Amino acid sequence: MIVGSNNLTGAGLFRNTEAGLQLDAPLNDPMIRDAQTALASWRDPDTGFAKRLDAVLLNDLIQLGYVFPEQELQKRRKASGEQAKAGRPATTQPLFAARTYTSPPFRRAPKIIRDVPGTVLLMRVRKARGTQVQMPIQAVETDFFKGINAIVSEHDGRGRGLHPAKARGKRNTIKVEIPETAAMTNPVLRLERTADAITYRAFDANSIMGSQIRDALLMGFKLRPQVTFSSISDIERSTWWRFI
Repeated sequence: MIVGSNNLTGAGLFRNTEAGLQLDAPLNDPMIRDAQTALASWRDPDTGFAKRLDAVLLNDLIQLGYVFPEQELQKRRKASGEQAKAGRPATTQPLFAARTYTSPPFRRAPKIIRDVPGTVLLMRVRKARGTQVQMPIQAVETDFFKGINAIVSEHDGRGRGLHPAKARGKRNTIKVEIPETAAMTNPVLRLERTADAITYRAFDANSIMGSQIRDALLMGFKLRPQVTFSSISDIERSTWWRFI
């Protein structure tokens, strides 16, 4: 559950510094259930707290002046700010104290390489020995990995080299050390592609975050067309992967 100050405006999504709190808990945790109950009541039209948005209601809101396009709002904010400054005496004493904070680094959304099967790759990996895992050559030979010879850990920021292994003179798998899997019995990975790198996070499939990845992979086996693939026919012993 994430509770934050973000809203669906240009400023809220891209320009402002927004604060959010992420809470990781099982779905049956009382805190999560209370939040779900509250949200359900707030969006129930019968309570009067919410109205179902359709074309008729949206048109009424526009006509009544409740809703304005983003460009119109920006003009109004600018005009309001200028009027406030013009009407405020230069000697006005501030009502509140002020404190200056340094804004967090601003990172623009990365450009995604074109013609990739997805921007996120979910993978259930099998450990070969120690913390070494093997990635199927079918997944690595996609455009998702184009130009990439190492993946970067989001845990410590270090790169992990991708090393091809051969059988009968042909590449058949890619080996990579994932130290984060040392204590994991059933590791899963979430890899994300940006313009010039692939980052990853590792989870145990039985953890809160890991179970979501595992479930998404299992669901992909059931979809038609199937979107989760396995390295061998024995599902329990194979590596699974799915592009999102």
